[in-house]
Amino acid sequence: MVLDYSCLQGQSLSVCDNNVILTFPIDLKHRLLIRSPNYPHEYENALNCSCQIEAKKSMIEFLDFYLEERDEMNLCSRDYLQIEDRSYCDSKIEHNDQLISSPIVNSSIHLTFKTNDVITRKGF
Repeated sequence: MVLDYSCLQGQSLSVCDNNVILTFPIDLKHRLLIRSPNYPHEYENALNCSCQIEAKKSMIEFLDFYLEERDEMNLCSRDYLQIEDRSYCDSKIEHNDQLISSPIVNSSIHLTFKTNDVITRKGF
């Protein structure tokens, strides 16, 4: 077995940490790692958390993402992370998604993390 890993450096906050509002510059030297509660262990049921990130320039990139699967209608209605008006769930993020690759200038980004009371996963 071969294990490949790297240590992430930067401030780490849960999206559920007291409705945190942050204002700071983000560049290669300043990273903010936003995670679900208990990550990399499973998050709890019945969460409804949110936070607002304010920065002059920001970029969102998912390093690891594993939430409950989409529902029967192929919607993210069970456990999901909502960034502005877009919801993310399941275990894959599309690589062509503008959100993970495009810098956002003069940004204020609202994140909401909601979970139901049935299944939990390790989160993000």
